[in-house]
Amino acid sequence: MDGRKKLAFWAAAAAAALIVCAPSAFFLDALGRYRRAFSGIDPAVLRPVKVRFVPHRGVRRGPEPRTALDFVEFSLRKPKAKRVALIGDFNGWKDSALPMMRGEGGLWQIALPLPSGRHLYLFVVDGQPELDSANPEVAETGGRRASVRVVR
Repeated sequence: MDGRKKLAFWAAAAAAALIVCAPSAFFLDALGRYRRAFSGIDPAVLRPVKVRFVPHRGVRRGPEPRTALDFVEFSLRKPKAKRVALIGDFNGWKDSALPMMRGEGGLWQIALPLPSGRHLYLFVVDGQPELDSANPEVAETGGRRASVRVVR
């Protein structure tokens, strides 16, 4: 009978270990799938954007301030380029913050949420800043020329 008690004890210990470890294995598997799903996403695109919000108080005292952001598309056709990024006054002129995605035929594109107003920008093609050839509106900023995009 002593052998049966030992067998029962070890069977109960194995069952308890299985009950404790199985959910952990499923959790680790789910965590791995989650990380793999986001492996190709650039975190710069997912950064938070501050938007001013005025809560509704039930009384209208004039026009509401515009708080919405409009998605604005930027595109550049450079079939031979290896890397294209967008820089502008909306990202502090940092070329590593907004890399563009290459599409068919060498068309590089990105869509950004921008508030209304006048925005200056340049494309950085393989490390060299370039004006937007499709946009004739240009302005001077910081001793260099930049393309202008007006968001209404």
